[in-house]
Amino acid sequence: MATEISVSIPRELVTPQEFANMEGIARSTVYAWTHQGKLGKYLIKKVEGHARSRINYLKYKQDQMRDSLGHSNFKITVGA
Repeated sequence: MATEISVSIPRELVTPQEFANMEGIARSTVYAWTHQGKLGKYLIKKVEGHARSRINYLKYKQDQMRDSLGHSNFKITVGA
């Protein structure tokens, strides 16, 4: 029995404010998670020309779904 699970996200890289809005948490929580290391492997440091650091939301969602489902049989659509 094959079941396909599909998730749609707006963009691959998001700002901390966008991450907070999409996850339904406060922006201060996102910054706290960043400093505590919970978002460390998803964080992309500031580069010249960008005002803020960015978070790799695609990788975050993939890891989150892989942990909750116990398998990698899902599809994530970026942009919609």
